[in-house]
Amino acid sequence: MKGFLLDTRVFLQFLDGVMPVLKDKEPVLYVSAASFFEIAVKKALKKVRVPDNLDEIAVASGLRILPIMPDHALRTVRLPYHHTDPYDRLLIAQAKIEGLCLVTSNAVFQKYDSSTILV
Repeated sequence: MKGFLLDTRVFLQFLDGVMPVLKDKEPVLYVSAASFFEIAVKKALKKVRVPDNLDEIAVASGLRILPIMPDHALRTVRLPYHHTDPYDRLLIAQAKIEGLCLVTSNAVFQKYDSSTILV
């Protein structure tokens, strides 16, 4: 396992100082560019309040930003339709392709054949 990919909710909890305990002593933590897109949409709809420099805060907190690559997007088509949230589907595809364990609070992620930690 190369590291852990935080889903959007877990990412925001991490920044708030609430982070589940991971078994690796020094885990490599990633946040997807897709999470920034989801947060931007929610911010525009006034569903979340986050600072404008969220990306800088994430990097300063030790997170690595995982870019969205064409193969990530294309893999979403081959995922089963356990649910249709496009952000979640992209995170699942990214975790599969990059060999990352997905850290989430959403139990539906466990229906996909991928490494998942439910927090």
